[in-house]
Amino acid sequence: MFLHHLSMMLRISSLTSDLRKVIEIGGGYGGLARVMRLFNPQQTYIIVDLLDSLYCSYVFLSTHYPDAKILFVTRPEQAAEIGNFDFVFVPTQHFGVLRGCSADLIVNTASFGEMIGRDVDDYMQFINHG
Repeated sequence: MFLHHLSMMLRISSLTSDLRKVIEIGGGYGGLARVMRLFNPQQTYIIVDLLDSLYCSYVFLSTHYPDAKILFVTRPEQAAEIGNFDFVFVPTQHFGVLRGCSADLIVNTASFGEMIGRDVDDYMQFINHG
């Protein structure tokens, strides 16, 4: 999986530059986030996912980056603090805190196919209108 995520990161990098803030919808265990951080150490990486998946990505990423500043969003007022962290974990039920949050890249690699249409529509509205 590391090589798969490395390939994704290289494709993303070939199309963009200076990604200071990335939002990944459905980040799974955090594999892409890990690789993105290797090549963009100053980046704020936000993962939106189900609570169980966020726990896995939190354990995975905090193990690989033990000195990283991590925020686990539990309250709407925490949205103002997002830029001060390396990794931000947002449970799907708190996704609304990201409205108005600018990002250099919003990515989804597989999870839209696992969602019901209404949820995909909500994410697409966010991507198109912030």
